[in-house]
Amino acid sequence: PRRYERFAHATRGHNVALPAGQEQAAGPEYRTRNVQAECGQSDRLSMELAGCYNCPTLQSYRRSICHHAEDGRITVEDTLEFSQPESCREVFVSSQPIRLEQGRAIFSSSRAQAELVFPAGLTPRLLTEHYADHKTGQPTAAYVLHLDAQPALRHAFSLVIRGI
Repeated sequence: PRRYERFAHATRGHNVALPAGQEQAAGPEYRTRNVQAECGQSDRLSMELAGCYNCPTLQSYRRSICHHAEDGRITVEDTLEFSQPESCREVFVSSQPIRLEQGRAIFSSSRAQAELVFPAGLTPRLLTEHYADHKTGQPTAAYVLHLDAQPALRHAFSLVIRGI
């Protein structure tokens, strides 16, 4: 459907990986599987996302998000496996500008700041995406962080988000 061409609805407008440069596919057959939630000292949500992409070489994309209540930290762990070496891009989107500082991205608003710490093997790039707000039609900007990995059979990323 054409709605997925709009930035706010497209994969590139969400905080997910782009395996082999592929956005998520449209249609009910492209969906998350094996969703599991655990609550306790740490709350964890995990899922298999390979079924969301029409990427023949993607064999598995496992995402786990964990909220560590003791210190408020959030850990995002992505593991992607391919049948042949492929690149991978982690995407993070913000309504506020993003700043890069030595292996971390700083997200700031007038009320709070958070940092995203990423592995040294990822190449960061900042972009600004201009689009029309899907409700008001007003021009809007989104600030996007791309974290690019070189082609490999397996990508395993552990990303830490915490308030600063």
